[in-house]
Amino acid sequence: MTLGTNLPASAEAKIIRQFKAPRALVYEAWANPDYLVRWFSPDGFRMVIRHFDFRTGGSLDFSFIGPDGSEHAALAKYVAIVPEERIEWTGEFPNGPADQLRTTITFADCDGGTEVRVHQIMSPVTPETAFAAAGMQIGWDQTIENLAKFLAERTSQPEDSHG
Repeated sequence: MTLGTNLPASAEAKIIRQFKAPRALVYEAWANPDYLVRWFSPDGFRMVIRHFDFRTGGSLDFSFIGPDGSEHAALAKYVAIVPEERIEWTGEFPNGPADQLRTTITFADCDGGTEVRVHQIMSPVTPETAFAAAGMQIGWDQTIENLAKFLAERTSQPEDSHG
C-alpha cells in the first residue's frame, strides 16, 4: 500500500490549560490508574486499561471504547517521568508504526493552581492511523475538559474523603 498524497506528514496537538487544583492532585490524576480511567478519553469514549506500569521505562496498554462499542487500542511507553513536573511517552497503534506518537505533559504552579501543557506529535501519519490524526486536537481538547471536571469534583470533596 502506498501513502496517498492527501495525508499530512505529521499531526500535532497543543494545549495549555490552568486548573484550580494543587499540582500534586493534577499529577496524581495522570499517575493513578483508578483516576486515569475516570477522565482520560474523548467525549463518548471510555478508557480500559490492560496494563499500567507508571515509571520511566514502563508502559500503558489501553483501549478507548467508542459509543458504538468499537475498540481503539494503543500502547504508550513512558520515556521520562519527573514527579509533578513532566510525563513523556511514545505511543503506537496496533496497525501503525512503532513510536508513532510523542507526547509530553508538563505541570507548573500558577496563580494558586496548576498549569498543564500538552504537546503531542504523530509522525508519520499513515492510512491506518489517519483517523486518529484527524481527531487528535479535538480529542485532546475534550480529554483535558474531562480532566477539569474530574479535578473540580476532587477539589470540592472534604479533605478526609477518599475515592
